[in-house]
Amino acid sequence: IEDGTATTLLKWQREQLGRRNVLAARKLAGVEHYGSARGLHVWMPLPASWREDDFVAHARHHGVAVAAGANFAIGDPGGINGVRICIGAGSERDIDRGLGVIARLHRSAPEPALLAV
Repeated sequence: IEDGTATTLLKWQREQLGRRNVLAARKLAGVEHYGSARGLHVWMPLPASWREDDFVAHARHHGVAVAAGANFAIGDPGGINGVRICIGAGSERDIDRGLGVIARLHRSAPEPALLAV
């Protein structure tokens, strides 16, 4: 703290998160989502055609991890239908790719899950 390292690291983190949130806004343009200018996460409500668990599974199938909104609910999560997207971890390249997958899934109709027997 005394030598300025903490201030330097804080400035770097704010700049990185600012860039990542700009990236999220660009990749999710036209998709309802909420975040803050330097936040670590983005909240994305899902259309009625998607159930949280199905969206999470489809995203995971494409190599992208998102968290179901019900995981963050206090009490009955019945009215929540959305996902939380972490943009604070991973490389910007990975985040760019992941957000592209998420936006594409959001804009598409859910497909039935395929079972391998």
